[in-house]
Amino acid sequence: MKAASADAIAVDSRLDQVYLLGYENTNLIVLNRLPSVVGKVPVGIHAWGIALDDATGTLYVTRSGNSEVLVVDEVSGLATTVATGAIPCAIAVNPVTNTAYIVNHGDDTVTVIDGVRRAVIATVKVGMHPQAVAVDAKRNRVYVANTHSSDITVIDSARNSVLKTLHAGKNPYALAVDPNSGQLYVESYGEPALAVIDPR
Repeated sequence: MKAASADAIAVDSRLDQVYLLGYENTNLIVLNRLPSVVGKVPVGIHAWGIALDDATGTLYVTRSGNSEVLVVDEVSGLATTVATGAIPCAIAVNPVTNTAYIVNHGDDTVTVIDGVRRAVIATVKVGMHPQAVAVDAKRNRVYVANTHSSDITVIDSARNSVLKTLHAGKNPYALAVDPNSGQLYVESYGEPALAVIDPR
């Protein structure tokens, strides 16, 4: 089924819904398992990243052109905006603490949002032009791939402070963390293979 072009996707297995986000599309498309379009949420243009907090049924959508994140209640559809740094792009959520981490590509920061209060609780300085973020809820760690400084910032999410910086190959732009082992998987523009990093 052709519902819309998507640059980012989120899945809610509890509600059997899929969310499609397109950078040039002004609506977040909601699909059911058939799949059929069951709803649209206005998000404006230049929506870049999406993340879902399963525990609270909250969607986060970064709006890079507005320097803000849209926080949407899945059930009611009610949305509020929270200001971020410049050009917010990637986003990840810690479902244990209901905290969202927004990577701001334009000013080299991470905005930390309390998902319950829908308010900024910290801003953390990271490397140059961060592009991706991953959360290790088990170990209270947040990892940020900094494309232009070719490194990864490790944030202690209990204190929202930088623990250390890891070398990541040339221009890392995507990463994921294994929740069991804590290992990082990093993809870089300038490297031929996926890197596996033990951040300990």
